[in-house]
Amino acid sequence: MKIAIIDDDSIFMDEVKDIIGERINKIGINDFSISTFSSPEQLLVDIHSFDLLIIDVEINQYNGISICCLLYTSDAADE
Repeated sequence: MKIAIIDDDSIFMDEVKDIIGERINKIGINDFSISTFSSPEQLLVDIHSFDLLIIDVEINQYNGISICCLLYTSDAADE
């Protein structure tokens, strides 16, 4: 499982990464990776390789909803 966390607050993002990692390990899943991104541009380059996205609602000039819309329109174009 590949997880992406995107947030412009690096301290919060690291805390979320640690908590998720601990919980996943606790339930016995060992095959996972967590990547962090501080800007939407970094994530959008490789967004389709992740199984789960955790997106900050308000980040820089974007927001979580607009990023989801970009993902949705990108998926629709691929079909």
